[in-house]
Amino acid sequence: ALPICTEQCVMSGHFDKKIRFWDIRSESIVRELEMHGRITALDLNPDRSELLSCSRDDQLNIYDLRTNAVKHTFSAQGFKCGSDWTRAVFSPDGNYVVAGPARSEEH
Repeated sequence: ALPICTEQCVMSGHFDKKIRFWDIRSESIVRELEMHGRITALDLNPDRSELLSCSRDDQLNIYDLRTNAVKHTFSAQGFKCGSDWTRAVFSPDGNYVVAGPARSEEH
C-alpha cells in the first residue's frame, strides 16, 4: 500500500498484515496495528481523523486515529480483494468509502 503522510506521521501498510505509524522527526515506528490480511490500500478522511484500510481478507476497516481503535469493519457478499493493489478511498466529503474488487464493479 502507498504510504499516507501527515505533518508528523507517515502511515504505511504492509504484506505482513501490519499498519505502521512512523514519527517523521525520529524516523522510528511509534505504533503498529495488526490486521487480518495483507494491506493493499490506505486513505485518510478529509479531516485526517480516520484511516481507511483495505486488506486481502476482503474487508475494509476504518481506524479512528483519536482513539487508536478500529471504528468500523465492512465486508460485502461478492466483494473480493483480488489483488495486492486493490484500492479503497474515502469520498471527498468523508461520508462514504469505495473499493474496487476483483471483478469490474465498485462496492
